[in-house]
Amino acid sequence: MKKGLEYFPLDVDMFQDIRIRKLIKRQGGKAVSVYVLLLCIIYKDGYYMRWDEELPFIISEQTGFDEAYIREAINCCMALGLFDTALYQSHRVLTSKGIQERYAMIRRSMKRVVRMEEFNVISSEERGKTSEETPKSSEERGKTSEPLYKVKEMEEKEKEKNATTSRTREGDLLDSEIGQMKKSPIWLEHIQMRHKVRPEETDGLLEEFAADCRCNGMTQHSDLSDAQRHFNNWLRIRKEYEQQGREDRRRDAAGALREQASGIIARMQAEDDAAIEKVR
Repeated sequence: MKKGLEYFPLDVDMFQDIRIRKLIKRQGGKAVSVYVLLLCIIYKDGYYMRWDEELPFIISEQTGFDEAYIREAINCCMALGLFDTALYQSHRVLTSKGIQERYAMIRRSMKRVVRMEEFNVISSEERGKTSEETPKSSEERGKTSEPLYKVKEMEEKEKEKNATTSRTREGDLLDSEIGQMKKSPIWLEHIQMRHKVRPEETDGLLEEFAADCRCNGMTQHSDLSDAQRHFNNWLRIRKEYEQQGREDRRRDAAGALREQASGIIARMQAEDDAAIEKVR
């Protein structure tokens, strides 16, 4: 029996989702394309997908985005809760409760059997009925008279609170990753040679990298290799920006010198013209 879907719906208020808004804020609008393309890949085969090291290349080929950017966008999606981080870390699987609820809803609407034994993150109480399919009545909400949009707003705040609590409980593992990278002499030697970095600069760059990760909402990587790969790409981009800045400053300085020289020549010409006029 075919498990994949031929279509899946996107909510009309998708861009009001606080996680999508944060994704755009941190990674730009291109990150939404990466996220939606991942959803297409997942739903084509079912309700989850296993991580493949070739996945960033595949998405890069389809979107034209840099592979390093795609990895950062996916990491950001996980940090924001768009994918289940715990399941990814334990089984290298991309899925989420929302993805699975939407999958079950579509299968039921097509009058097909819903079977999700593997990597199911929906609790047994929630199986068979999702919040997307059956809105809770006022009695189920505790007989409140709040309008539906207000209830949804409260639910979003609660979800964000739970996600924050979960991330706090998992802890910030960046310090541990930075410590391991500082104790990897062979890798550090390659980094220093590749990017022309002095050994005494390395520790400061690693700390700056960690601070930048935290500013982007990332508190850990999938493993040490992923952290090292991310740092290598981060440093490459930083060096490119520095080189571009130096070239811009050189062009500005050369332009200023040319303008100054032109002014001097113009004054000298004016003085010569004035002298010739006096002689006449």
